[in-house]
Amino acid sequence: MIRLSPEACVIIMNYYLTIRENHKESQNIRVTIRQLESIIRLSEARAKIELREEVTEYDVWVCNL
Repeated sequence: MIRLSPEACVIIMNYYLTIRENHKESQNIRVTIRQLESIIRLSEARAKIELREEVTEYDVWVCNL
């Protein structure tokens, strides 16, 4: 089972909070928990490709570019 490193968790949390705050003013675009789940899934997939059991900060950064 893949797990998130503490550093990766912090980056994901900060990124999600930032995009929610930036899109709060826009009434057309809603940021939901699905975006958060997608970031986590993409980061986990990248770690799996490299045969690792832990998601690193780099995995999160690559998936959010």
